[in-house]
Amino acid sequence: MTTVRTKAVFALIAAFALVLAGCGGGDVGGSDDSAAATELEIRMDSFFFDPADTTVVADTDIDLSVLNLDASLQHNWVIINPGSEISDEADFDESDILYETSEVEPNASATGTFSVAAGEYQVICTIPGHFSAGMKGTLTAVAES
Repeated sequence: MTTVRTKAVFALIAAFALVLAGCGGGDVGGSDDSAAATELEIRMDSFFFDPADTTVVADTDIDLSVLNLDASLQHNWVIINPGSEISDEADFDESDILYETSEVEPNASATGTFSVAAGEYQVICTIPGHFSAGMKGTLTAVAES
């Protein structure tokens, strides 16, 4: 009976995932999108961003939504100024920040709006230990075609 119940649960989860995938659309940016976005949703969890690499439209207001899926840790999403790439947490200085979200509590979310010029930007979590643990990515801004 347990095996049948387990299979049923997995089938239900798979069906739910397909429904969610089918509901996607619009212009929410991510590493899989070929078009640049004006809306961006970032999921944060134990030491990673999902997606880590994103593409947005340059010089346009980008509506950002960050979701902290972590059950116990705060996270944030920070765009680093061009030319200030961080390779180690010791390199980070508050003056390196171009845009930042608040520190998002566990199982909570935050929203904001930002605009960046065309180019490639490093994104990191600035909470001590999180960058070193892998919370980093790339934001690419492209001119609207």
